Amino acid sequence: LLHHIGTDVPVPGVDTEAMFADMQGKPLNPAEVDLRCRKIVEALAEEGYLTADARATTTVSADGTQADVEIHVTTGPVVYLRSVLVRGYRRTRRSVIEREIDVAAGDPLAPSKLAAIRRRLYELDLFQRVSADLVGDEDRVKDLIVEVEERPNIHVELGGGIATDQGMKLFLRGGHRNLFGLGHRLTVIGEGGVGWVGDGWTPDFLAPEWKAAARYEAPNIPGRNESVLVDVVFNEEDQQPTWRLQRSGGGIEIGRAHV
Repeated sequence: LLHHIGTDVPVPGVDTEAMFADMQGKPLNPAEVDLRCRKIVEALAEEGYLTADARATTTVSADGTQADVEIHVTTGPVVYLRSVLVRGYRRTRRSVIEREIDVAAGDPLAPSKLAAIRRRLYELDLFQRVSADLVGDEDRVKDLIVEVEERPNIHVELGGGIATDQGMKLFLRGGHRNLFGLGHRLTVIGEGGVGWVGDGWTPDFLAPEWKAAARYEAPNIPGRNESVLVDVVFNEEDQQPTWRLQRSGGGIEIGRAHV
């Protein structure tokens, strides 16, 4: 049985006593000890100790019924950010990218911060590749290089389908995903189709259905993590068995992203 387990030095950002409390008095599980050693290393990395190690040493009692485990923790220095360099953008404004990089010179570096930068930049839907790498020969300071590869500004989708109760329909959707280099999106939608004559499979070309609409999306307006959506329906016609709908109009919405 595990009699005692602990670390030889205090671990910043980790309550080691609570981490190992559930293991004491239970059969020794080396795999679980190794797993928690890795968690210690990950926790140290989040505090800025990017080079750290945690290794367990087990001492078994003379009668072989109890074991003490001591985890030896070693760390390098805390690594701080010296500067940020952004590369690869041509059509996107630098301020759009920098807005998603929430680290500044002098901050301790952590893997989760770099992962968050990549995630937020991908969520802009402007880049097909994003990297955030640390470079530098010094142990205590590193430079952050954020490199992006932009997606094409113009995007087009074409599709269609057939349904036994609705008829045939085609749609065309296209637009610009990076207006003014600010990540604003303009999407134009066109749809057209015909239903069936009676209960048969004969297309009713005398009563076509069609729709023309557009949407404008402006992220981070009026504030951070907010967006303005403007929808316009130029015309929409929908044919039903006993009535026909024709409409046009528009609307504006201010929404807040869930972060």
